[in-house]
Amino acid sequence: MKTLVVYYSLEGNTKRIAELIHQKYEGDLLELIPEKENPKEGFGKYFWGGKSVIFKESPQLISVLPDPKNYDLIFIGSPLWAGSYAPSVHTLLNTVSFEGKKVALFICHSGGSTISTFNNFKKQLPTSNIVSFHGFRDPLAQDPKAVDQELLAWLSELK
Repeated sequence: MKTLVVYYSLEGNTKRIAELIHQKYEGDLLELIPEKENPKEGFGKYFWGGKSVIFKESPQLISVLPDPKNYDLIFIGSPLWAGSYAPSVHTLLNTVSFEGKKVALFICHSGGSTISTFNNFKKQLPTSNIVSFHGFRDPLAQDPKAVDQELLAWLSELK
């Protein structure tokens, strides 16, 4: 089964999970890199990130976007921003059609509503076959073995 793991990560949490999934499934790994990055700390991080989500901004990406036709299973990962996914993921979902594709979604968060994020994903992917959704709480702050066990338990649901 050919897989793609595509993700955006500001602080490294989502990148960590994406890399772990990639280790388990191999396939292709793609980081979404915006031309202009949001601030990574302080008030600006929350202000600009939240504003970008609320106004449904779609930043230009440096990354070359994938052709989903080449994959059997696609993982899409994002940090939780203002009750939704990051703007770079919004660009992906507005640019690439995942119609009829098996998609597994994951987010990384330090709290907040994972349900609203999942619902926002579902709205953007109405013609996709969403096979699973999982939220990981602060993976970089957790014991790596516990994160790996949580990931393996989630991935076992997909088989």
